[in-house]
Amino acid sequence: MLHDHIKDDIKAAADIVEVVSGYVKLKRSGSNWQGLCPFHNEKSPSFNVNPSLGIFKCFGCGESGDVFSFLMKIDGLSFPEAMKVLAERYHITIPEKSEVLDEAKSREALLTEGAYMALAFAGRYYHTQLADTEEAEPARAYLRKRGFTGETVRKYGIGYAPDRMDALIRAAEEASIVAEYLIEAGLVKQDENGTRLWDTFRGRLLFPIFNPAGKVTGFGGRILTESKKAPKYINSPQSRVYNKSEALYGIHAAKGEIRKTKEAILVEGYTDVLQLHQAGIRNVVATSGTALTAEQLRLLHRYGETLLMIFDADQAGQNAMDRGLDLALAEGLAVRVLHLPDGEDPDSFVKQFGGEAFRNVVKKDAVDFMRFLIAKSRQGGEWNDPQTRRSVITRILQSISKMPDAITRETYVQQLSEWSKVGDIALKKELSQLMRAEAGRPAPRAASAPSPRPAASERTDDVVTHASRTSRPAPGYEQALNRHMIAHGYPMVEFIGGHINAEHFEDEGMKALFEDIVARYEAHEPISTDVYVNHPRFSGVVGDLFVERHTPSKRLSRDGDLHKTVKGELKSIRLGFLDRLKARFEAEYNANGSASERAAMAARLTDVTRERSRLASTPIDRLYP
Repeated sequence: MLHDHIKDDIKAAADIVEVVSGYVKLKRSGSNWQGLCPFHNEKSPSFNVNPSLGIFKCFGCGESGDVFSFLMKIDGLSFPEAMKVLAERYHITIPEKSEVLDEAKSREALLTEGAYMALAFAGRYYHTQLADTEEAEPARAYLRKRGFTGETVRKYGIGYAPDRMDALIRAAEEASIVAEYLIEAGLVKQDENGTRLWDTFRGRLLFPIFNPAGKVTGFGGRILTESKKAPKYINSPQSRVYNKSEALYGIHAAKGEIRKTKEAILVEGYTDVLQLHQAGIRNVVATSGTALTAEQLRLLHRYGETLLMIFDADQAGQNAMDRGLDLALAEGLAVRVLHLPDGEDPDSFVKQFGGEAFRNVVKKDAVDFMRFLIAKSRQGGEWNDPQTRRSVITRILQSISKMPDAITRETYVQQLSEWSKVGDIALKKELSQLMRAEAGRPAPRAASAPSPRPAASERTDDVVTHASRTSRPAPGYEQALNRHMIAHGYPMVEFIGGHINAEHFEDEGMKALFEDIVARYEAHEPISTDVYVNHPRFSGVVGDLFVERHTPSKRLSRDGDLHKTVKGELKSIRLGFLDRLKARFEAEYNANGSASERAAMAARLTDVTRERSRLASTPIDRLYP
């Protein structure tokens, strides 16, 4: 059985900064680490990690949790899967029979786990077929012809699907993998009645598509014969674990190098990625047979600041690059473009000239997006004609208008003015018109994008988050008192709870949390950050209370004398409570007409005013000895 101490051991061993840094570029900020949130699109960092508490919090979208919930949210893992990933990473053994694994979380969670299991099995099966079967010789010959080494084939799990309708189905049956998991993973298709099944991939060379965590989510299959009836490539269908608008081929192997170089190289094909990686250029990814999407660019932006786009010189490649430019600029990436010699793609260029020649070409010929668009228009003769130059300038301004940073936009407008000989005032005027027109359009919605997390005002099960965001922030002393009770447990709950009750709280979310803490105390249940970090009702509270948004923290500096701080906060909450009572009694006094009612309310006002004066003038050590 998986006892709580196993979970605690994993959490103690796991460095949350190290884990999160695999997905987010973090910079130290006081006692915390900060970066751009991976869960929503933002331009200034509001995502914070507190290593001492082992929690994260985004002050932009409200996501928060511990190292387990981070992996669950960012990689779509179940809790048992997140446990396994961290246990393997930090060399902790989980007993085979696990309470967590034995407890069926939900059918959806089981199907997701089953789909990943089926994909992992399929990856091993197809790779073995490529290595060991006579039928796969044409596939091996193709790889040799393309110059791929055995190490590259093994590293990227390249495989071969036998040219039979049920090869994978039969192999999965022997391995006790149920057909339902194969269907959920997109590996097997079925007819309308569900009575006939057949393999999705047959007679194709297969390229596994991994997510950033290194798990197979789908496959791309290349045909090995010339056929006008069959498409050259087919990809896994959309599934519960494969979203083609988010998938990037090679991201699992490239993310570390992208983070190191701060630049991602985007190419068109699987073989482009493999050839460059094989040549030692490892910050390279490719779209998985789809047009470039905002989701893919957001993923790349987690790891790097610059995007180098290398698309084929044919019309299709240039159109794809043109569409992707604006999306990348809107994401806030600095975009460079490289145009290889005619007839060359990264695969053929590196195979012919080598990796060092490729690096030199990048260094010499890669240009920013504006130089690229102007050079393209010069080549087509558009830049030399005043009328067509006008349309080129408008096109460039449209791209500049996508940039989220005002200083970057200004810099590019100045450069465009210098190159086009058009005054910057005229350019800025047109840019403003383009931005106003864009602001008036409804935002496009990607059909395959996952549903957004409900806004705080739409949720009914998150009282703390709702209360703290639909009005002004909760008073600092209310947050602090709850924080002290969570951080220090029973002794602090006894001390604070002995002097105030829930009615002293103004903020409804803080009041609800206080009541929950007291209820746990009375029921002899544990009280700690671990209890609340993934609490279904108070999921955001640990981040709100424990992660500093701005550093250095004034709060932490005054927490040096803890009991003195708590006494001051108790005095503040009681003064706030009396101020609200006084305001209410004054309003009732002014609203009541009869003499007797006004006299009664006047007496209450006097009592409250007297009590407030006494409280305000009494030293905290006398109030709370």
